[in-house]
Amino acid sequence: MNAATHVEALQAVLEYLGKYKRRISRITIGEGPAGSPAQEGFTNYRYLRLAEEFQVDFMDLNQDSHTKAYVYQIEGEEIQVRIAKSSIEYDYTISLTLPKTHETVLFSGGTKNYIMGSVIRDQIDDKIKVHGFPDRTEWDHYYPEAVKLMHRNLVRLARELMPDLNVIDGFVAMEGNGPVHGKLTHLGVAVAGTDSIATDAVAANIMGFNPSDIGYLYYANNEGLGVSELSKIEVIGASISDVQKLCKPHDNYAIEITWKLLASSIH
Repeated sequence: MNAATHVEALQAVLEYLGKYKRRISRITIGEGPAGSPAQEGFTNYRYLRLAEEFQVDFMDLNQDSHTKAYVYQIEGEEIQVRIAKSSIEYDYTISLTLPKTHETVLFSGGTKNYIMGSVIRDQIDDKIKVHGFPDRTEWDHYYPEAVKLMHRNLVRLARELMPDLNVIDGFVAMEGNGPVHGKLTHLGVAVAGTDSIATDAVAANIMGFNPSDIGYLYYANNEGLGVSELSKIEVIGASISDVQKLCKPHDNYAIEITWKLLASSIH
C-alpha cells in the first residue's frame, strides 16, 4: 500500500519556500527509510523531477554522518542510537508526511516521521531500538511492551529532533493496519504548524482519534515540548468538525492503548 508523501505536496511546499529564496541558500530533501534505499523512493515517487526546477539536493539520511543519542530498552538498560547530523544541524527543518494509523503508537504524524526518519538504519538497525528492543526478528515477543516504551523514546528523542515546521499531507490518510498494511482513505485536508505536537494533535483528531490517547503527544505536552490539548490550540481555516472523518484504528488498538498503564505507574 502506497503510504508515501505525494510529489505534488512536496512541490507545493517548495513553491511556498520560493517566496523566501533570497534568505535560503540551499534546500535538501532528506529521507531515512526503514527498508529500501532512499534513492529508490525518490525515483519511484517522482521526487527527482523537482531537483532542477527548485535547485534542491536529495539525501539518504541513513548514509549521513551521525551523532549519538540514547533510548530506553524493555530490559531496563539504555542503548545508543545514531542520529543523522543533518536533521539536527540544519538551520530550518520541515517534516512532510501523510497521516497514518500505526501498529505501535496508534497514530503517526509529522513528529514521529521526523524522528524515525532521522534514526539511522544501515547494516545496523538503530530504528528498531527506539521500539525498546534491538532485534527486529523478536518483534512478536517484545511487542506488548514496545507499545508502552516507544512513546517515551520518541519524546526523549524529540528534545533534539523536533521539526521547525510540520506539514501533514492529508489529501489521503492511511487507516486500519498502518503504517504499511492499512487502507488509504480520502481526507482532502492539509494541516501545517510550527508547533509539531499541536499539528499532529489536530491531524489525529481529524482522523477521529483523541490526542490524549496517543502517548507521545501526551508526554510531549506534559513535558512542555508542544501542545496536544485541543482546547489550547488555535486552528485557522476550517474547523476540525467540518473536515473530521472517523478512521478505523489498527486491529491491535486494544493492546496499543495499554501505554497508559506505564504512564500511570510513572505518576
